[in-house]
Amino acid sequence: MMVPITFRIILLLYLINLPSNQCTVLLPKRDADLIVKTCARTDSPDLCGAALRSDPRSSSADVKGLAQIMLELSLAKAKDILKRIHQLNDGTKDPILKRYYGTCIEEYEATVINDLPEAMSELNAKDYPSSRTNADYAAETAVECENFFHGPPEARKSPLTKENNAMHDLAAIAASIIYILG
Repeated sequence: MMVPITFRIILLLYLINLPSNQCTVLLPKRDADLIVKTCARTDSPDLCGAALRSDPRSSSADVKGLAQIMLELSLAKAKDILKRIHQLNDGTKDPILKRYYGTCIEEYEATVINDLPEAMSELNAKDYPSSRTNADYAAETAVECENFFHGPPEARKSPLTKENNAMHDLAAIAASIIYILG
């Protein structure tokens, strides 16, 4: 049976004029609240929400999917930082900086090659404690890299503070989301 066009027009006009608080009854509510609820359980809810919303897959992901996305974002950030450290290392003749960059390179290579890929694999295997531990290791990599610039033999201003802080926060958020899973 075909619905007369007049009825469809009247219905459309009625729906357009409904107050927004009544529209939720008529429209299925997407589970975008899952991002808000999940991120509220992390130490950086605003960064968490912004990072997850930057990936279109997050709108249809469950909590495990959100953890996977955050691990992938962490891995991409770690790869970018590793590339930047190599550039900084190649561009300096300062032996102290070369030493610090070299140590940061070792730390970030371990994160890119081992920690984050293992965290993703363990997440998929539902080994949440191990996945969370590896995400925590990735967060600690950023802290350790930053700390090298403050320690002996000589303190230097870190050119990586912003990147290290971002890496730490992304990986720590990933670990927090994995913690929700178990």
